[in-house]
Amino acid sequence: MTAFALAAPRLVGADLLKLRKRRSLSAVAGVLTVGAAVITYTVMELQHLASPAAHGPAGGIVNVGHGTFLVAALGSVAAAIVGATVGAGDMDAKVYRDLVVTGRSRRALFLSRIPAGFAFLVPFVAAAYALAAVAGVVFAGSNPSPSTSLLVEGGAWAVLTVAVYYLLAVGIACLFASRSDTIGSLLGWQLALTPILAHIGSIGIVRELV
Repeated sequence: MTAFALAAPRLVGADLLKLRKRRSLSAVAGVLTVGAAVITYTVMELQHLASPAAHGPAGGIVNVGHGTFLVAALGSVAAAIVGATVGAGDMDAKVYRDLVVTGRSRRALFLSRIPAGFAFLVPFVAAAYALAAVAGVVFAGSNPSPSTSLLVEGGAWAVLTVAVYYLLAVGIACLFASRSDTIGSLLGWQLALTPILAHIGSIGIVRELV
């Protein structure tokens, strides 16, 4: 076995523990995922109960689609923040050099952060999507209920979207050694440039890729 394979579990565990000790990071990730899903479906259901004629049920296929988009979009924001922290947190704190002099290879220190960040982030995204899926079925009312296959597919796409942004954040943060620049650039891309490019039909395949 390689040295990394032998050290990986301990390195991943140590990186995961560091992330979990950041209470502010956990709070931000929780609010952007689980908190957003709870607030959204609570408001939608209260509106429906208060005025059924004006507001339809909070569940159903269409609203599950909206919930999936919400989880993927805000989950991507959380992924940018977590990924930037994973990739550049030690450099910002001026402790990366201390980690290197312990004898760990830079490659091992870098690779261990990827699964650690996933292990930290995915439970938040999964819990948020689970809430959206349950609400989509329980609060469907007169709306068509989503099928199990549709729910599984939606969840997979939400997690995949978040995973892509997380990997981008880690890579950019490690490259530029700046947490703030990484978060700013990814949020600008996700919240500003992506919606604009997605609505420009003349750019053809670029629009489809985006």
